[in-house]
Amino acid sequence: MGWVPTYLRIQDSLSDLVGKAISWMILVMIGFLLWEVGARYVFDAPTEWAHESTAMIYGTLCLLAGAYTMRHHGHVRSE
Repeated sequence: MGWVPTYLRIQDSLSDLVGKAISWMILVMIGFLLWEVGARYVFDAPTEWAHESTAMIYGTLCLLAGAYTMRHHGHVRSE
């Protein structure tokens, strides 16, 4: 049974590492949204890739941030 605490420490460290790394994805998502808003309203040339990329980044962020939040005893709610 000595491997269980070691496994849990490794898993907790991985959750911390992934949580901190994906937190930077928010800045990428904001950049894509700013590009989309500028392209749509300033240049009147909306893009499909910016909206879809933002949706994919947000989904990934929600899934991976859940483990980080639960590791720090936060509340995760998904609807």
